[in-house]
Amino acid sequence: MAIGVLSVGLLGVAALIPLAMHQAERGLSTDRAAAAARRAYREFEVRGMANPRLWATYQDLPPLLTDTVMVAGNPTVVPLSLCLDPIGLTSPTLARNKFPAISEAIPTPPGMPKSPTMERIKLALWPSAVIPAAKDQEVLYRELFSALDDLDFERPTNARLPSEQQFVPNQTNPAKRLAGGRFSWMATLVPRPQLGAEMATLSIVVMERRNNPKPDDERVFDMNLGQDFFSGGIAGGDVRLRWPAASGLNPTLVRERLEELRSGQWIMLSQFLAGTLQSRWYRVQSVGDIDMSTKSIELTLHGPDWSPNEVTQATWVKGVVAVFEKTIRLEGSSLWTN
Repeated sequence: MAIGVLSVGLLGVAALIPLAMHQAERGLSTDRAAAAARRAYREFEVRGMANPRLWATYQDLPPLLTDTVMVAGNPTVVPLSLCLDPIGLTSPTLARNKFPAISEAIPTPPGMPKSPTMERIKLALWPSAVIPAAKDQEVLYRELFSALDDLDFERPTNARLPSEQQFVPNQTNPAKRLAGGRFSWMATLVPRPQLGAEMATLSIVVMERRNNPKPDDERVFDMNLGQDFFSGGIAGGDVRLRWPAASGLNPTLVRERLEELRSGQWIMLSQFLAGTLQSRWYRVQSVGDIDMSTKSIELTLHGPDWSPNEVTQATWVKGVVAVFEKTIRLEGSSLWTN
């Protein structure tokens, strides 16, 4: 009898080991992602990425910073939101100039003046006369927009020998250490006209293993006005996301995509206020049941307060593990610039 009780206890302890390893790995990943977000913000600040003169579109042209829209029947000039994502813009597997990279077959949500997408931009790091090839640009942007502190080591077959640091190959005198580049980042810049003409919310979005981004890695969900915010938008709260009916996807694939939403992921909510696109990121705290009759799923979000009185669209991006937000002032011209 005692042996049986002991065996059950040992089996219970053994069953907890994989769970403990998973939780430890998840905690380590979260810690590294937070460090990568802080590093990315310092990179953004030191390299002057808040200066619009360093921005360029897919066609290597300066992006539009304002647009004229109708507000209360009057033409009004409003600032535009932008997504600084050179990796996605130059990647041959994505190469979309809008964020999110949704299909043109999906219509603008009813009640919105236009599609809530941002221009996807990159950094203009070279003179217009010597623009490198897209492949070379991708290599450079990978270097700038990746956290390179996860160094590569090779473990010898003899466990008694120490691991060896790996260096960049094909170098006579190797000086640069190889890194895994597990975490990379992009940034969304959302204007805050109520705070000032040059104020914006900078969101550093850290992604894990974004090796070959594809259009399907960025998905949008509809939210019905007055129906899908159960907590009044306070701190995000309980919400319902609906798969776009116009996507034409069969129910089996829709369920598979809804099942990919899990706690710990991030969702971006977007809406228009006074003609200006406003977007904020929210962490998914918990995931509820899937209702295939409405092709929807209920989530609990955590983040800033959100207005449930305007039409909202939600965006899910694969691999997002951390978001660092800060209100910044865009750099403009001064006596020392020309």
